[in-house]
Amino acid sequence: MDATLFTLITGGLQALVAVLLFMGWDRKFIGDHFSQKLKGSLTRGSLIVILAFGGLLFSGLGFYRAFTVLPCVEEANSALPLTVITGRNFLNERVPLDGMEYQYCTFSHVTFVYNGGIVDFHDNTINGPIRLVTGRSTLYRTFMLLRGLDAIKADFSVLGPNLTPLQEVEPIRRVAPTPAPSPSPSPSPSQMF
Repeated sequence: MDATLFTLITGGLQALVAVLLFMGWDRKFIGDHFSQKLKGSLTRGSLIVILAFGGLLFSGLGFYRAFTVLPCVEEANSALPLTVITGRNFLNERVPLDGMEYQYCTFSHVTFVYNGGIVDFHDNTINGPIRLVTGRSTLYRTFMLLRGLDAIKADFSVLGPNLTPLQEVEPIRRVAPTPAPSPSPSPSPSQMF
């Protein structure tokens, strides 16, 4: 359960019990055993103070958690060392990219598997069409956007979750920019009079 939701639930219950105690909640609702303890060592007023203090404590904890920036997954993954693969030839196989660093490798007709992790390439060769598989729908939609912006080559094949092929998106038409109108020459002082 999320800390903020837990805080809201416990704070609400504490406030409800405090209001009921303040309004005169008696043993008909509480029960004889708890009611006798209230009459003995713990008074109704001190119970209200304890509940109010507990409610403030949990509310403060919830607000702290709600407004504290937690590190994102990418920042957490960037601290992990990458697995380095050097000088290997890949042929007709699935190649994982997350958490990998490839150096001086050759990729021939491979399917890259990428789910948003850190990856690094140095002096590699790719032969044949590029095919990428991702299990994350956010990455799949990002590739759709890039295809629509004409930033991905047509031979770049992307398969999304459940091996859904990348939808054909009509690329944006690029129009040559129109030249800005030249400013009209300002009149000389003799022309002004």
